[in-house]
Amino acid sequence: MKVRKVLKVEPLPDGSGHFFNLGVQNKLINLDENIYIPVTKAEFAVLVSAFNFVVPYLLGWHTATNSFKPEDTSRSNNANPRLGAELEWNR
Repeated sequence: MKVRKVLKVEPLPDGSGHFFNLGVQNKLINLDENIYIPVTKAEFAVLVSAFNFVVPYLLGWHTATNSFKPEDTSRSNNANPRLGAELEWNR
């Protein structure tokens, strides 16, 4: 293997967040670099949320899940779906 990239995420010793360590080793040009980034708990939560949103799109799962439409149970139970809304407004 000529180029190796490693991403490690470890908790900070004081528990205030996480530590991102990106390491790149390139044996062709004899390069070994590391980048250390401390991330707070709030920043980590934002990153997790962003990844949870974007990963299905990157994997193409959104196309499969969008093809399945759940049946609307409220319409199948009521002959007139607006009737329930009108009753709510009349209260």
